[in-house]
Amino acid sequence: MMVMKGFIAVLAVVFVVSALQSVRLIAADARAGELYLERSEPVRFHFMVILPTVEDDFFQQMWIGMKERAEELDVGVELQVSDSRLDLRKGTAELLEIARFSQVDGIALYVTNEEELRPVINHTVLSGIPLVTLESDAPMSRRSAFVGSNSFQLGQEIGELMQEAQPEGVRAALLKNEFFSERASQWSVIQYGMLASLSNREGDRIVTELKSESGVLSSEEKARQILFLYPEVNVLFCTSLVDTISAANVVAEYRRAGEVKIIGYGNNREVRRGLEGGYIYGTLIRDPESIGRSGLEALVDLNTNKYVPSFIYISIRVQGRAEE
Repeated sequence: MMVMKGFIAVLAVVFVVSALQSVRLIAADARAGELYLERSEPVRFHFMVILPTVEDDFFQQMWIGMKERAEELDVGVELQVSDSRLDLRKGTAELLEIARFSQVDGIALYVTNEEELRPVINHTVLSGIPLVTLESDAPMSRRSAFVGSNSFQLGQEIGELMQEAQPEGVRAALLKNEFFSERASQWSVIQYGMLASLSNREGDRIVTELKSESGVLSSEEKARQILFLYPEVNVLFCTSLVDTISAANVVAEYRRAGEVKIIGYGNNREVRRGLEGGYIYGTLIRDPESIGRSGLEALVDLNTNKYVPSFIYISIRVQGRAEE
């Protein structure tokens, strides 16, 4: 009995000490929070950015542009990425609902599924929250503005590059990155622009289109599949930096560098090396930082009753043309 009473007394002492320690920590956290609130200046607006990933270089640069411009304009911006890579539409819709309930001052969104996200976008905008789409658009929705590449012009540039690369006739394969969704209008408009250019010359055509998942292994597998199953292909268009580099390595491995011309996306050391070595014919360089900065500026203008055009196009640069 005495042992039991002693044990209970020890537990009581431990409980009291723990409680006192918890109270001390809570008080310290509260003081730290008050100190932070005193030192931090309130921002004018609070925006949410919803992207499908930040692992891809393009989206990383876009986010960097938005953060830098937010600091310059004294506004707050937070990044949200869908938890579900298997169902981006559902994850994105949930994040839009969170933004709406949180009553943020504006949303910047990369559209992954136009048809299914349109009702959520409309509901968000009708709730009084301006929404800007970045690079991938939902033009039939109530979105406030689009900031990004002119998809039709981009497609035309690609088609022209293909014809320059293969003046005797284009038989092209498209290696499409997973974030160029066939469920958003962006990709269909790009294809329309390509076909508009290719239609100027009889016999030029697109042979096949394959979708690559994220990662080098998927890109290399799809490039090998194209070269093996479609030996007539003489132009390979890639829609991401990883796909471009992987395809160049596969073409070099198959010793078809002079036969198969690669038109890619992006500009880093490996792409420049491929251009110099002849493994890559040309590359289209988008400016994701400018897209991010302009998207942030559009949200600020929408919140200060300034005119914002429905389409804000960011120019694309072509590097590695035959005449350069």
